[in-house]
Amino acid sequence: MLISPLVLAAAFLVFGSSGVLAEISPTSQNGSLRAVTFPDSSAKKLDGKIQQETIEILQSKLQELEAQMKQLLPNSSLEGQGVGSENIPYDSSVVEAMQDWSSTDHLREAHTSQQEATTLEKSLQKLQSRIDRFAQKPYLDTKGFKRSGFKILKGNLTQELREARQKTAWHRSQAQTIMSSESHLQQHS
Repeated sequence: MLISPLVLAAAFLVFGSSGVLAEISPTSQNGSLRAVTFPDSSAKKLDGKIQQETIEILQSKLQELEAQMKQLLPNSSLEGQGVGSENIPYDSSVVEAMQDWSSTDHLREAHTSQQEATTLEKSLQKLQSRIDRFAQKPYLDTKGFKRSGFKILKGNLTQELREARQKTAWHRSQAQTIMSSESHLQQHS
């Protein structure tokens, strides 16, 4: 079962926060919570001091959790390579499966995505000519159903084309990164 990064972050935040509160809550010798009583004037000062300490502890725990999340999440390594998570056209599980790919594997996949993009561009051109034909001769489609259906199809194909181009660019950048790291390793050995 794959746990999403958002669920992980929420779990760390919930369990980390409860641990912090348990650390700072007053307890008796046997570990149970005990009531603390203060005089009225010093209670406000002490309450403000406890709140400030609690905030500081929570901030330090949050920083620790963020550091742990950066170590655990695979996307952080991709962001370090200059590829932001918004530019990755695949799920994190697919990207994780591609970690062992060579530069030729990425180039092959980039070529396949480029061919798909070319095919989609040709389909879009044909579809646009059909839309234009119905716009020039409205008597062929008196209610506009065909034209609106073609426009919806054109939107879907445009989205697929955008995704194919993103995949092409991403695989090329991955291949380039792998080739540069391999050449860097060969220079130092």
